Amino acid sequence: MEDGCCGCCGYDFDWEGCTERCRSMGPVWAGALFGAGVWCILDVVCITTKYSDPMPFYAYVPGLVAALAALLLNVTSRERLASLEGEGEDCWARVWLLFCYLMSIGAAVGAVVVLFSDVGHPLGAYAGATGVMSTGLILGGGLLMWVVRSTDGE
Repeated sequence: MEDGCCGCCGYDFDWEGCTERCRSMGPVWAGALFGAGVWCILDVVCITTKYSDPMPFYAYVPGLVAALAALLLNVTSRERLASLEGEGEDCWARVWLLFCYLMSIGAAVGAVVVLFSDVGHPLGAYAGATGVMSTGLILGGGLLMWVVRSTDGE
């Protein structure tokens, strides 16, 4: 009943080994999600340019904002967030994290707005659905990278 196992299965689960595997493979999966999201944006650009009128620039803005939010999220220092002091640089780290969250929410809402606003375009539904999917993939990759990123003390 040690090591986090309840004893009902007769198997002791290796939590530390699982954590190490997640930390080693997490950036790979985060990069794959981020890359798939960027690929979706590039696919929409190529498809709409080739088969119909190009989509307006505002259709690509949510994916670009999501990529920027994911990159800015991973700049946040986890040591500063773990500090309980509410002044100085620790406070700015929390404000920065809030700003990244707000950018992420704005990108997700913007992607949904683009999905429903491009109904008149010949490939508007495809571009809108791909925009929502790419925004979700990019934000998921950025969040996964932030969660599995290891620090010295952890």
